[in-house]
Amino acid sequence: MLNPVGIVNEFSKAIRKELDFNIEAYNCITFREHFRDSGDVRIPKIYQEYTTRKILVMELLEGKRINDVNLQKSPPAFKKLAAEKIANAYFKQILEDGFFHADPHPANILIMDDGKIAFLDFGIVGKIDKTAITSVINTFEGLMTKDFRKLVNQYVNLGFFDSNIGDFNEFKEEFTKQLSDFLSPYYDKSLKEIDLSAYISKVSEIFGKFKIKIPPDLFLINKTLILLEALIRDLDPDFKLIDAGLKYSKNAAKKQLMETYQLKRFKEIYYDFWELANIFPKQLKNILDKFARDLVRIEIKTPDIEALSTSLNKTSSRISFSLIIAALIVGSSYLMNSVSTSHGSIIQTLGIIGYIVAVILGLWLVISIIISGKY
Repeated sequence: MLNPVGIVNEFSKAIRKELDFNIEAYNCITFREHFRDSGDVRIPKIYQEYTTRKILVMELLEGKRINDVNLQKSPPAFKKLAAEKIANAYFKQILEDGFFHADPHPANILIMDDGKIAFLDFGIVGKIDKTAITSVINTFEGLMTKDFRKLVNQYVNLGFFDSNIGDFNEFKEEFTKQLSDFLSPYYDKSLKEIDLSAYISKVSEIFGKFKIKIPPDLFLINKTLILLEALIRDLDPDFKLIDAGLKYSKNAAKKQLMETYQLKRFKEIYYDFWELANIFPKQLKNILDKFARDLVRIEIKTPDIEALSTSLNKTSSRISFSLIIAALIVGSSYLMNSVSTSHGSIIQTLGIIGYIVAVILGLWLVISIIISGKY
């Protein structure tokens, strides 16, 4: 069930905006920013210094209209690629940017000689609230994957249903069944196989039966997609819009999930720094006060400090023993070489005793090192 008053109001707003070229200039600049890094889409540059409410000055872009006879004679592969680029450009606008060109007739989209797609006339645009984009993405996925239960749940989130429905669960089940019976035959069909007027008529009948209201801003999406379907049909009648939409909606969902995670992490880091900025001056003041009153004691704790101390003691003991042994050997050698006639035997005996003691100490040192296993 459509909302005629809301739809008329939306078109009234759109027409009034089209009469103010400053608004169209702003729309064009926004689109140019959104497609800044695109290799497939061209948006004309606006010369703001010459633009007024009644005059719009923009870059001249040259190309062929979709219904141009010469374009229709182009190779099928060229037209198929152009259809894919147009579809992806619109899926980006709707599922990522939440800001889309809402008047896609042949005069507003050009195919340039280098294969790029040029958009013109930005008087009518549609906007989707960032919070609603997730529901729109899920709606696309539900529609593309034949998950009609998910599709109906997203209709609920988007406010399609009257809140005064009695048994809501029973209502949802019946509506899901009707959607499934109606939409299932359309899957795996190319655009040339779909009777668009019959499709729209049946959708209106089902929505009227279940008293479903389409919000005016979302109705603009439906109107745009219908025009887009007709446009792409002229380029490539075999093009499967459902397959292209499913692929893009999955990528958009992954991208949005990643952006949501990154935003969450940024908020966590921001709040951590904010908390630190609040408590750091107070903590620093407390520390400086304790230093001033000599209340700070610095303790250095090292794991395994006792083991390190024991190891150093053993090492120093071994070095000491080695020095003693070396001294005994040097002293004994000196005594043996200083033998005189009167006391020769005594001095020689002392030298021999020194050698013996040095040997015993040396053996003891070697054995202790071997037993300890640290050599």
